[in-house]
Amino acid sequence: MDITTCIDAFGVGIKMGVAADMPYLDMAYKLVQYDGRPVMKLSTGKATLVDQKQVWRRTIDGSYGEDIIALRRELALPDAVPLLQGVMRAGQVIPPAPDLALARQQYATDRAHLAGPYRRLEGGAVYPVRVPAVSA
Repeated sequence: MDITTCIDAFGVGIKMGVAADMPYLDMAYKLVQYDGRPVMKLSTGKATLVDQKQVWRRTIDGSYGEDIIALRRELALPDAVPLLQGVMRAGQVIPPAPDLALARQQYATDRAHLAGPYRRLEGGAVYPVRVPAVSA
């Protein structure tokens, strides 16, 4: 089925379809690829990486040190671990299906690897996330 037959309407705005006293979902959706080619959304004053991304995590002295957002086509960072993994393909969950017990364990492991200042709910440090220069 062609994607044009699946989409017959769209809306623009942040508070559509919600009551004035109800919160709305604050998020953005950005299409990164269509029909195998990169696409981008232009916004004044905002930089964007065009195409599919990967997030890499560096560990320093046993603790998470920084995350790096890069294009998937860029070379792998030798001292970092990729974080983004596919979970669906063609509308189907890629086996193995997500497991709640495994997700809890992953959360506990990840939290244990964060340095103390990043674990605080109030007054904590800002975890370093950077976007390197991208080659064309």
